[in-house]
Amino acid sequence: MSTRSLRVGFAAIVVALPHIGLAHGVGALESAMAAYGLGLGLVDAGCNMQAVAIEHHYGRPLMSTFHGAWTRGGVLGTLIALATHRWGFASPPRCS
Repeated sequence: MSTRSLRVGFAAIVVALPHIGLAHGVGALESAMAAYGLGLGLVDAGCNMQAVAIEHHYGRPLMSTFHGAWTRGGVLGTLIALATHRWGFASPPRCS
């Protein structure tokens, strides 16, 4: 089940992400963001199921290591965004 959850979740993210950037109205944006959030939730659930399977395989607790790596990745991404926010990337289009 976990690999199916990951595949469906990644597919939903890949399809929804361009629609978020290209949305021409609030309704389209809301729908695309809902699909993206659903995909993200499926990926999160699938990753947690994989981590539990690995814990059972190794016979010791490892989940905190997975969550620690996820948190480090989030912090690193935030620091990169903060360091590069003034590099002059184009502003995203605004919904009307």
